[in-house]
Amino acid sequence: MLTGFRSNNKAYLRVWRSDPSFTVEGRDLPAPPASLAMILSRGQQGTGNLVTARGATLTEIEVPAGAGVVVTGSKSAQVEVKE
Repeated sequence: MLTGFRSNNKAYLRVWRSDPSFTVEGRDLPAPPASLAMILSRGQQGTGNLVTARGATLTEIEVPAGAGVVVTGSKSAQVEVKE
């Protein structure tokens, strides 16, 4: 079942920011306005409809690893971008 989500012969680069992201009734709400984030982060976690504590994904890049190669594990790196 999990192989159907992502192939194990490719690497995936995910770029995300630490802004709050929520899932409400199966729908993603990435980076909601501050007023909505405050409402959603209140003690509603016991309802089973709400998941918090993840960042908002900006993009995901698929990197082919080549024939006969299996990609395992994960690596995280934090990068600070200043304007």
